[in-house]
Amino acid sequence: MKDSCPRFCDVIRQKEFVVTVDLPLHPLTTVADIHAWTEAVAPFVDGIQVVDDRNATGHMSSLVAAAKVLERGVDPIVHMTGRDRNNVALRADLLGAAALDITSLLIMRGEKLAQDDSTLSDGVFDTAESRLLNMARQIGEESGLVSPPGFLIGTRVSAFAPVETWGARRINESLDAGARYLQTQPCLNESLLRKYVNKLVELRITHRAALLVEIPLLVSSDQARSYKDKNPSVLVPGTEIQKISLADDPLSTGIERCAAMLSVTRDIPGVSGVNIRYDGPPEHVIAVLDK
Repeated sequence: MKDSCPRFCDVIRQKEFVVTVDLPLHPLTTVADIHAWTEAVAPFVDGIQVVDDRNATGHMSSLVAAAKVLERGVDPIVHMTGRDRNNVALRADLLGAAALDITSLLIMRGEKLAQDDSTLSDGVFDTAESRLLNMARQIGEESGLVSPPGFLIGTRVSAFAPVETWGARRINESLDAGARYLQTQPCLNESLLRKYVNKLVELRITHRAALLVEIPLLVSSDQARSYKDKNPSVLVPGTEIQKISLADDPLSTGIERCAAMLSVTRDIPGVSGVNIRYDGPPEHVIAVLDK
């Protein structure tokens, strides 16, 4: 790792707006692939998010991948869910993350596995999200393996159009358990996002935690048309799907739409940054950020 590697836990406190991007991991991803991808996006991002086998494809361990990102001087944000591991295994991975000098985590319950021929196991789910948050906070603060104040811990939130009486109870419980930043599901819905963020600001949630908005990068007609079916929680209006799926050049249109949403999001009071959700070549992410 480069000695000058900026830590995401520091950058998110110091910068007005941060940018991270998902590291593409597939069953055949190699260390060379990770090194090359990281080096390509490094000048443009404040951190790289390392997912926890989101689609149950059986890719390389996220901790190993994160260590390889660190070797190229970029700080990884490691996702950790209770879907595939029990309490003992999760504790072991948290200690392993600390030993690898990983300082930023995104803690989630995890998505249920689709029941099809490609899914060969059931989810575990024996550790509640609040318990995993508390475990991460405790290990970060008490193990002696992480520099004070411990891990920077984030958790997933679901943006929606809240009613007046909504009090963000679950979010406050997560913050009480140790979360210090929040990250939405993939979103290309500006009007709904504004309503949600305005409510978080009103409830002073954004005084307690930074908020990152996840923005999907859709680059093909087939991907755009199937995206909501494969990811039912995403906030992508049908009009956005249509723009990309019917475009003469879906790649350019997808890059334009992602860049436009990033620009809009940057100007919403209460938003601290974005994560670009994408699992393809780095030049497309760079094209978004160039715009």
